[in-house]
Amino acid sequence: MSEDSSSVVEKECNKCGKKGLGLSKCSRCKLVFYCNRDCQSKDWATHKANCIKPEDRPKPVSEEVVVGYVECETFQQCRDYLQSHPELISKEVADEMFERGFVVLKTHPLQFGTRFIRNAQILTYLLDLRKISGGQQDITLFFARILDPNNPEYRNNFTIEYTAMVTRIVNRHKQLKEEKEAKEAKLKEEEQAKSN
Repeated sequence: MSEDSSSVVEKECNKCGKKGLGLSKCSRCKLVFYCNRDCQSKDWATHKANCIKPEDRPKPVSEEVVVGYVECETFQQCRDYLQSHPELISKEVADEMFERGFVVLKTHPLQFGTRFIRNAQILTYLLDLRKISGGQQDITLFFARILDPNNPEYRNNFTIEYTAMVTRIVNRHKQLKEEKEAKEAKLKEEEQAKSN
């Protein structure tokens, strides 16, 4: 632990929740604070998974790199782009792309929104492969399966999965729009009834 003298803002102990100015910062990650060594020791089992040195933390992926990936239309383009930008293979990027895809499917052409979802789904598959393979980002294996003309089943299953997701999102947007229109029509009716 190291004393935090960078700011006079009151800090909170990551273990007991005690607030104060004299708390010490975790000397490794420099993100959390403790009121004493006892609290730090008791919190270690929980904190160690997130205790990463600043220099070892993944760098944020630039918006430009994400946009470049979204613009990939074919599986081959996705493969080549991800080989050049493996930093895209992260849960944060995949989650953000799914969220954006949900919005895009509501406001833009279906094809563009579908590409968001498909490319986010590719990242999810690659993350799953990484877990199975003990940390390897096996881009080659995934795309070899997807692009194998002798084994269309893998590609078909992948396509069915993201297409079903797109269909659910589009139907949900449609349902919400219809509910909103029905609610507005009912309010308009009620207002007209009051004015008569």
